[in-house]
Formats: sequence, C-alpha cells, structure tokens
Amino acid sequence: MVNAYVLTFAGFLLLGGRAADLFGRRRVYLFGRRRVYLFGMGLFTLASLAGGLATDAAWLTAARAVQGVGYSA
Repeated sequence: MVNAYVLTFAGFLLLGGRAADLFGRRRVYLFGRRRVYLFGMGLFTLASLAGGLATDAAWLTAARAVQGVGYSA
C-alpha cells in the first residue's frame, strides 16, 4: 500500500507543478496555484474517505494510489 502511494506521488509531482504553472499564466499567478492545490486537496480527501470505507486490500491500495495523485498536486 505504501508503494502505491509513493510511486504515484513521485510520478505526478512534476505534473502537478507544471499544471499549476500553466493554469497560473492565464490569470493572476496565485489563482492558478490555488486552483490546483484545492483540486489536489479535494482529491486527497475523497481518496481518504474511499480508503476508510475500503472492504478489501485492492480497494485500499487503489485509494492510496489516488491519494498520491492528490497529494502531488
């Protein structure tokens, strides 16, 4: 479970930073970063809920992987 979290976090960390830079260029620079941050926090929160409600190891591993994606944004 830890590997799913770490691998997705490391893989999507650069992508999240790049998305914040791209969305920030169109409007006020801070607004783009805030939008990506809030999206990541929302995704991480929903994945935490899914992990808490997981009934087997496969669902828990999938939820941890989605948490890694959310935390990287």
